[in-house]
Amino acid sequence: MSKVSPYERPPSVEDEASEWLVRLDDDNLSSKDLAEFERWIAGSPNRRAAFDRLQRDWHRFDDLAHLRCAATTAPDPDITARWARSQPRRTRRGRALLAAATALAATLIWAVMPASGTRTYATDVGARQTLTLADGSTVELNTDSELKVDFSGDARRLALTRGEAFFQVAHDRTRPFIVTSDGTAVRAVGTAFNVRRRAGDVEVIVTQGRVEVAHRRLPILEHLLPDVPPIALAVGGRAEITGQQSSVVELDNEAIDRDLAWRRGMLAFKDEPLETIISELDRYTDIEVSFADDSIRQLKVGGHFPATDVDAVLAAMAAALPVRVERLDDKTVRLHRAEPR
Repeated sequence: MSKVSPYERPPSVEDEASEWLVRLDDDNLSSKDLAEFERWIAGSPNRRAAFDRLQRDWHRFDDLAHLRCAATTAPDPDITARWARSQPRRTRRGRALLAAATALAATLIWAVMPASGTRTYATDVGARQTLTLADGSTVELNTDSELKVDFSGDARRLALTRGEAFFQVAHDRTRPFIVTSDGTAVRAVGTAFNVRRRAGDVEVIVTQGRVEVAHRRLPILEHLLPDVPPIALAVGGRAEITGQQSSVVELDNEAIDRDLAWRRGMLAFKDEPLETIISELDRYTDIEVSFADDSIRQLKVGGHFPATDVDAVLAAMAAALPVRVERLDDKTVRLHRAEPR
């Protein structure tokens, strides 16, 4: 009688990256393990890409997990233990992935528990809000934004979980002011800066003082992956963090005024493609604007427009460009190339 062994698929790059993420978080990691990791990640660009992607997902939990220190009750270990025992038997690789999932679940359960000193502020689409915090700092929230504030520890910690905010920081050298967003941390003492969180990247602009911008990683990786050092950003500096990559440019006063025109309820552009303007307008309204003709997407336009007045923006576009506006209903607009006049 023949014996048939069950088939186990070979590990994917994502499987291997998941295992390494768990192993690197182990306090008992040896120098041999570190050398093995360096050989593994250097073996293929796909490995680094998969590891970076999973690490960014891990850090998304940090936007909540940084609140754990203020939680009044620790998670019940029996909950995760019972969940782990209820799962079917797995291979060594499966157990490593299970350990990662269990650790993340425990972190999330703990993080979402009510925490003393923690408050959440949010704005609706098209709305703005100005906050005065307990230390005297002020925050301006842009459209469709959410901010979590925790001043209960030895640092002033804030997490921008979506949207955009401008921070005017009260000076206090004994308690740094730290804003985190999608794995990026901005550290300041007494300064003013803007943080915008978009799909896949975080943008920081400094208008007063200096800040330090860094991508938050597992501590062990600071030595293994030193390719993204902290960025010292001064007045006029704009940093954009995308995954493990970063870029910095210096802005003049006119460019800063355009980027932060939202604080006055305006949108400002200089020779920008029409599709960029429509994409930005989409943040401030629930009206859907689409293109019937792709050839008009790259038409360039500039000017200042009211952020929440869609009709005014579209009228200005039609007046300045060969564009015809078709309103299909109250919530749907389509843009066409206009016939020559």
